[in-house]
This record gives sequence, C-alpha cells and structure tokens, in this order.
Amino acid sequence: MNYDQYFFDEFVQFYHRHSGRLDLEDTDKYILKSWTGLRFPLEYGFSVTGEVQADYDSQPSSGVHKTDTTYLFKLGYDF
Repeated sequence: MNYDQYFFDEFVQFYHRHSGRLDLEDTDKYILKSWTGLRFPLEYGFSVTGEVQADYDSQPSSGVHKTDTTYLFKLGYDF
C-alpha cells in the first residue's frame, strides 16, 4: 500500500508505505514493514523529511525482538 498527499499548497507532503509477506505454509508467520513521514520541500529542489520506519516479524530468530522501530531525519534533493 502506498499513499502520499500534499497539504497547505504543497508546503508539506504526508506519505505512508506499507508492505507485508505471509508464509502460505504457516500463516502464523508473517513480516510487516511500514514507512510514515512528513516531507517539507525547500528551495532549489532540496527537501527535509522526518520519517518513522517500523518492522514487525511474528516469529523472529531467538533473542531478537518482534518489533524494530527507526526514527530518521533526512535532507534530500528532488529532481
């Protein structure tokens, strides 16, 4: 699933991307990944983004958490 939309006369862009994988032989096993963020376009094609990435594994390896969350601050260039 992909969604993005500009708000406030394209001052800010909200986006969300979501994907998953399901083991068809063992439906209790699945992995989910999502990215959600706000992008602020700047001058000359540059942009600043704040993003949260969340990953979920229903049956991780031993000693590993089911959920992994990352917070990102990015400076980018759009062309």
